[in-house]
Amino acid sequence: IGDSHFQAMPVNFIVPNAVNLGIGGDTVQGVIDRLPNYTKLASAKAIVLDIGVNNLSNGDTAETLKGPTQKMLKALPDKPLLWLAVPPIDES
Repeated sequence: IGDSHFQAMPVNFIVPNAVNLGIGGDTVQGVIDRLPNYTKLASAKAIVLDIGVNNLSNGDTAETLKGPTQKMLKALPDKPLLWLAVPPIDES
């Protein structure tokens, strides 16, 4: 799940049967809005996430992203998660 960094990545060359849910220009809110449609996540072995950069370039700050990011993470199924390029949400 991610933005343009993932959009064209041939994920099947990395992991067989992987599904690429990258959308150029995507934001944390975009992911939140679409998560109910991502039914294959229930059977995923793991989730790779690369999202938040567009939020920062659109003027969001660590403080304004904190709530939406927590909402997104709570909405994801309980699977191993690898998050690339994590925006600075909370130093702790």
